[in-house]
Amino acid sequence: MHRKLGSLLCRGRQDGTIRHDVRTADLVIFGALMAQRLPHVSGWNQTAQRLVDIYIAGMAPTTRPLRDRG
Repeated sequence: MHRKLGSLLCRGRQDGTIRHDVRTADLVIFGALMAQRLPHVSGWNQTAQRLVDIYIAGMAPTTRPLRDRG
């Protein structure tokens, strides 16, 4: 799984669709977060889709680097 995601990120970096500082672990962790439904959030499906849209938009190339949290 990590190799396939790594290859996907590498191709995206090469073709300019993915920012250079997105890591495979970022995708794995976000996927795990999205897999956990939050029962106290009404309209979870719509909320989750919005978060996915925001996350994907944030992977686009930019001149502003991500903060490294470890």
